[in-house]
Amino acid sequence: MITVTFCTLAQSWDAARSAALFDKAVTFEPTYFYFYKYYANYLQPKWDGKEGEAAAFARKSANAIGGPEGDFLYFHIAMVVLAANNGNVDASQMDWARLQRGYQAQRDLYGVVDFDINQFALMAWRFRDRDVARPIFNEIGDKWSKEVWGN
Repeated sequence: MITVTFCTLAQSWDAARSAALFDKAVTFEPTYFYFYKYYANYLQPKWDGKEGEAAAFARKSANAIGGPEGDFLYFHIAMVVLAANNGNVDASQMDWARLQRGYQAQRDLYGVVDFDINQFALMAWRFRDRDVARPIFNEIGDKWSKEVWGN
């Protein structure tokens, strides 16, 4: 089903059909965060969404799940939203405090990989939070992610 969710863009599905597939997917597995990430991508203005729609979707979805799992989901959806259009999305669409809780939930529940740490560092930089960014950049050291930073 994850492949099908991703293919809604490739097959130019309309909004109603895409939403129906997303709803079916999360009914089957409500906490499978990839469904949410792919649908958030679909909701970007460069595809079929409106400005701010993906950020609103992130809030609604995370609130529905609730607790640390909801914050974790918010963090992962934010990776998609904030990376859209090569990082030209207004970061203020997202809740920085909740992103921080989501990153901490990721660490506590599942651990983190270098990609996650780099993504969080990029978010801290985009939110201009030096107090959060500094220790994360120190943690990254020479393990920077070309996928996140480009070069």
